[in-house]
Amino acid sequence: DNQIKLNGQRIELGEIENVIGSIDGVDAVAVTINKNEGRDILVAYCCGKKANIQTIKDKCTEKLPAYMVPQGFTFLKELPLNQSGKLDRKKLSTLTYTIAENKFEIPVNETEAEICRMFSSTLGVDNIGRNSNFFDLGGTSLSMISILSEGILKNVSAADFIVNATPAKLARLL
Repeated sequence: DNQIKLNGQRIELGEIENVIGSIDGVDAVAVTINKNEGRDILVAYCCGKKANIQTIKDKCTEKLPAYMVPQGFTFLKELPLNQSGKLDRKKLSTLTYTIAENKFEIPVNETEAEICRMFSSTLGVDNIGRNSNFFDLGGTSLSMISILSEGILKNVSAADFIVNATPAKLARLL
């Protein structure tokens, strides 16, 4: 029922909600797709004791593929319900949220540095670090195919790229 398509990937929102809901201090959660600076992102709306965004993001990164990790987060006293008592997803999309920033980490070797340059050139984004996620930066399936058609990543499959969408993970894969 809550399956969406994001960056060419089919995502079951319930899978993400189950992972976040299993974290201590999170009593209820809903995940939606929202617009941020013209691109679609996943946003998690959490209820319960205010959990740490980084803890939630770390747990999601551990249990889910990178393209299923929410980028936006907000904490509510309770999830909004419609008149029939069901979750009001339209109301959620009107609420503000915080974008979880990744700490910039300098590439540790030439392979990571080259992949950072490729990301930067393809996406038109500066200051790409070793743990910057290609899709979080605005990468799409089309831009991914472009980046895989040349340079050191030309032998990486699309499936491997999607699962390892940071310079550090791609360098390890190579």
